[in-house]
Formats: sequence, C-alpha cells, structure tokens
Amino acid sequence: MFIFLFIDSRKYSGKISNISLGGAFLSEADPETLPIHNARSGVLKTYLGDGLLLLKCEVVYAVAHDNEFFLAGAGVAFDEEDNETNKSIIKLGLAYNLCWKSMMIVACCCTASPPIFLAAIICFIKTAQNHFYQPR
Repeated sequence: MFIFLFIDSRKYSGKISNISLGGAFLSEADPETLPIHNARSGVLKTYLGDGLLLLKCEVVYAVAHDNEFFLAGAGVAFDEEDNETNKSIIKLGLAYNLCWKSMMIVACCCTASPPIFLAAIICFIKTAQNHFYQPR
C-alpha cells in the first residue's frame, strides 16, 4: 500500500510494510524520516479503492536509513480521538481483515474507543463466518 505522510507541512511518500488498527509502519520513505520526527503529529493519507483515507497520527518511531542496527522508516500511532481517523480505521479493518489486534481488543475487555471496538467486532464476526460457515 502506497501512502503519504505529512509532518510539519512536509510530504513523505513510501510504502506501508505493516499496518494494524492502531498504527502503521512507513518503509522506504522519501525523503527519509529521521529521529527528530519522533513525537511529532502528522496526517497519513492513502487510497483504499476509490476513496481517500485520512488518518491523524503521531510518529512513535523514526530511524534514518544510514544505521546498521534498526529498521529504517517511521512507525505511527493513529489518533483514536479524531472522528475522521476512526472512520478510516474502520474501513482499513474491514478491507484488510485486521483481526489479530481486533481479537486482542475484544479479549481485553473493550478498552478501545467505540469505533475501534465496533471495527473489532465486525472484523471478528466476518472472520468467524469465513472460517466456520460452510454453505450447503
């Protein structure tokens, strides 16, 4: 999935190499992300089908390409307080069956925000139907 990350009015493009209901990892960032981006707020933009998804986020991990010990790129955590972000999270969860975290959320006594919890329940039911329902 190709995405754009905007931090401090600067545009970064790259690929998502890992995504969940809680965040994503941007690899192959151009220009590269740096440790100075840690704790900065931004907006992740990507397309899903014909629609644009907007996800407010905070950079929680940023490492430059010129290191030999850590994975280069930027890890972001989605802002679950933002209404537009929650709508996008639900769409991502349904489109990609992001169920492992969904099942953890359900198992953790519903500590997530209502939209995240709703996405978890829908995704869990959808997965259960795919695995256990056999039409006759």
